[in-house]
Amino acid sequence: MKRRSWVLLVVAAATMLVAGAGAGPASAASRPTFNVFAAASLYKAFPAMVPAFKAKYPQYRNYRVQFNFLGTDTLVAQIELGAPADLFAGASIKYGTQLNKDGFLTGLPRLFCQNTLCVIRPAGDTNVLTLNDLTKSGVMIAIGNASVPIGTYTQTVLTNMTNSGDFGASYSNNVMANVVATVANVNMVTALVKLDQVDAGFVYVSDCKAANWGLRTKAVTAITISGKYQSNPWPTYPIGVVKTSKHIAMAKAFIHFAMSAKGQSILKAYGFRAMPYPVITQTTGVSPTSGTAGSSVTITGSNFYTTGTVKFVDAGGAATAATTTAWGQTSITATVPALAPGTYTVTVTADGRTSPPNRSGQFTVTP
Repeated sequence: MKRRSWVLLVVAAATMLVAGAGAGPASAASRPTFNVFAAASLYKAFPAMVPAFKAKYPQYRNYRVQFNFLGTDTLVAQIELGAPADLFAGASIKYGTQLNKDGFLTGLPRLFCQNTLCVIRPAGDTNVLTLNDLTKSGVMIAIGNASVPIGTYTQTVLTNMTNSGDFGASYSNNVMANVVATVANVNMVTALVKLDQVDAGFVYVSDCKAANWGLRTKAVTAITISGKYQSNPWPTYPIGVVKTSKHIAMAKAFIHFAMSAKGQSILKAYGFRAMPYPVITQTTGVSPTSGTAGSSVTITGSNFYTTGTVKFVDAGGAATAATTTAWGQTSITATVPALAPGTYTVTVTADGRTSPPNRSGQFTVTP
């Protein structure tokens, strides 16, 4: 029978996280320190980037890169209270937007990767083998609390699974009835599962990979959650320069590296996904599909971020920007620009990425 030593385990997990967040020998104290405040789920991938980053930018080889890995909400609170951060990397778009809106970043953060959720169980535990087993009597589950991204994404996934009809109308309620630990970040969920204190936990795919990294025998086993139950957009990670940073050039270089082919390959190795292009829903993503110049059109899809540009492109490739009156992560309202009658391709550009031809829309301007 599993022990309910939640408090000790959670405190231990948090302590290990802080102690391992870039501490170095005493001689390192004289070196300049670059402080990275990053979501807990990045605790393996980001340190793995440092050697390659310094090789790419040798001017920073003498810098001590110190990481602070915590729940994104806690990181934001620390930065807003004046903590000495140079770089912020969170696990939810809304927190990057909040920091920028409140004046704590040098500009709107970039989106550099995505993640997906899965359920993990102790490798030798057979109490939970499928997603349906999460509702069995006596099963013990750990999740993130509602204030951190992993907790919010977990609730979204459970709602989507319930609404799908694939698991029954009471699925979410039955799973939540088996939750015995609600913790402050995803690393704590992983720790409880890895130490066999619970039967299952909702984490990111990257956390499952990190939990087994370097082990001959797996510590945890993943139960896949289908893409149709994931959040829309998938968990998306913003990265930005903290306005009070003393090392702004280095912060910008780190962001550039994280979004480069090398940085993305490291993230992929640790279970993250590359940030995708904006996607307009096919067939129904542009509504209405025709109208006069000056009329309103709604564009639906995913990966629209929080700002960008909508363009109407003619057959010759000439693009005309439209005025947008509302912009959300999955829905945009735009005004059809003054164009000659004809059929145009509608594209969305967000964070420097433009919807590809096969995932853009069509609109016919009428006389």
